[in-house]
Amino acid sequence: MAKRTPIILTLVFAAAVCAAEPPSQNHWAYLPTTRPSLPPNNEAAGARNAIDRFVLARLQNEGLSPSPEAHKSLLIRRLSFDLTGLPPSISDVDQFLADPRPDAYERLVGRLLASPQFGERWARHWLDLARYADSHGFQRDDLRDIWHYRDWVVQAFNSNLPFDQFTIDQLAGDLLPRPTEPQRIATGFHRCCTTNVEPGTDPEDSRVGQVIDRVNTTATVWLGTTLECAQCHNHKYDPFSQRDYYRMFAFFNSSVREAERSIPSLAGSIKFMGPKYAIGNTATQVMQELPKPRVTQIFHRGDIHQPGEEVQQGTPASLHKMPNGAPDRLALARWLVARENPLVKIPSLTTDDGQVIYDSSVICEYLDTLHNGGKLFPAAGKAR
Repeated sequence: MAKRTPIILTLVFAAAVCAAEPPSQNHWAYLPTTRPSLPPNNEAAGARNAIDRFVLARLQNEGLSPSPEAHKSLLIRRLSFDLTGLPPSISDVDQFLADPRPDAYERLVGRLLASPQFGERWARHWLDLARYADSHGFQRDDLRDIWHYRDWVVQAFNSNLPFDQFTIDQLAGDLLPRPTEPQRIATGFHRCCTTNVEPGTDPEDSRVGQVIDRVNTTATVWLGTTLECAQCHNHKYDPFSQRDYYRMFAFFNSSVREAERSIPSLAGSIKFMGPKYAIGNTATQVMQELPKPRVTQIFHRGDIHQPGEEVQQGTPASLHKMPNGAPDRLALARWLVARENPLVKIPSLTTDDGQVIYDSSVICEYLDTLHNGGKLFPAAGKAR
């Protein structure tokens, strides 16, 4: 079986608590996850791995039994659509039906994971989260060059880029010490927001709207929270204050302006601007910081024209601490994928000798080695 797994994004959505109760960081959604004990093994019922044991235990509690294994022609159809979004070819079906080896299914999984169509299929879901589009939005809806970012996402899935690096490259690839071309391209994630250049548009209103979009998208995608509710007031249900919101706002408030009037006194002269990264005879939109950070203030009731208390970059007080160092987008990205973050769980595994592995490609290789030896997990409750 191919030694790779798809990038897995786990979004934890908190259940709303009673409006009469004050928000609490002790809500289950904000507590560190713990691995449950495995149910008793039931190989006779067809348990082949730890997940099967949980499924079978629930079925037994409900007085149900597993469905019979599907025919191989149905299995390859399901698997092909799931992993590549495409039906299997006739030759692929014939090859799978004629393969008598006990690991024929695992080999099929490996072939599909190794196909370019795997990344194309699964990148679509991430591009939805990134609000990817080939145009700027609003009435003019002009075209923009950002397809290099789309291709980067496809390649990230096909190369099994670890999720922590996948996150850091997109949120702060430009702030890494020596960013590579792919890392600069990856910052197109936050250049996918809409840009308003309609006549009469206030460039500063448009810029602030983009910053708000970046804060809300980051919180939704990586934290699974409605932090946007705190733009105008303290969150009514979750442990986020309006101050928390604008401290997050400050991380994105110092990027280069992306729309401006070519003639300052003429309202209808607004045009597209913003940093681009040259690639051959093309260019793609990327993130870039100003040399001097902008001042960030809390907007009263969320109104840009009613600025109040000045705040610095920071993360919600109810969650884990920020890492040491400059409080910039790079620090934010590392905070999001920190092991202490209860809302983003990075896969890890503890080996027999107590070594903790966080690199997903190494985890996959280790599990493959165990699987080939007939044993998937080194010990119950050790992989997490």
